[in-house]
Amino acid sequence: SVGVSFNKIFAKLGSDLKKPDATTIIDRQNFKEIVWKLPVSDMLMVGRRTQAKLAKYNIFTLGELANSDEKLMKYVFGINGVKIKQWALGNDESIVMQAETELPVKSVGHSTTTIVDVSDYSTAKQVLWYLCDMVALRLRKYGFKAKGVHVSIRYNNLEFVSKQRVLSKNTFDGGELAKAAYSLLKEIWGGPNDLALRLIGISAFNLSVVAQNTQEDFFADKKDEKLENLNFTVDKIRKKYGFNSMLKGTLLNNSVMTDKTPIEDTEFLPFKKLT
Repeated sequence: SVGVSFNKIFAKLGSDLKKPDATTIIDRQNFKEIVWKLPVSDMLMVGRRTQAKLAKYNIFTLGELANSDEKLMKYVFGINGVKIKQWALGNDESIVMQAETELPVKSVGHSTTTIVDVSDYSTAKQVLWYLCDMVALRLRKYGFKAKGVHVSIRYNNLEFVSKQRVLSKNTFDGGELAKAAYSLLKEIWGGPNDLALRLIGISAFNLSVVAQNTQEDFFADKKDEKLENLNFTVDKIRKKYGFNSMLKGTLLNNSVMTDKTPIEDTEFLPFKKLT
């Protein structure tokens, strides 16, 4: 199905209206007739929670969203409330880029929904270390260092919380990322005294480009130089024998991650699937 319109939001919406094998044209003259009668859930960024909140203010259709009070939308939903109201009005000026356009990388991250809910710091730490190790490998592979760490968690009641921190120096070492991530985790989650975790995520941001697969020689600290050399040596071993061929001792005897069978570094599937 194809949606054709004067902006990307309505083009996406139009592609979902008639399935299969149909073309929907939404132009500046007919969009109110076509779009405004649709439920708000048809709009991009309006999920179940947002839909339920909108219903409390008697906003059920995209027409009612378009004619809603902008101050109220901003108060209830923040900047995203203003955005979805403007979209319902047909105001979307985001650029349509060429298919081959590559956006600059702003962060590198991994997250996982574990096979069982995580309810203790020890297990959560194992998950974080594994994720940070994978993020660090990708940073080195792509030639980046990061100066920021972002941790996200989803409780088993599906509530989502996140927090981030700027590091004292740029790094592509998994251990350095994991230490900062674990500290952040303890600030936003109470461990066994809190709700269990369904999902844990880690991302590195504030990226700076370094020479790929080469050591930077401006570090005065010899420990940093040795650590970088060690990381690159581990990368070579993993490239030859698989990511799980070398793991930290803290990841042994875990209850939420797979057996240590080699995997390709492009797959990164360390967690068991339910069968």
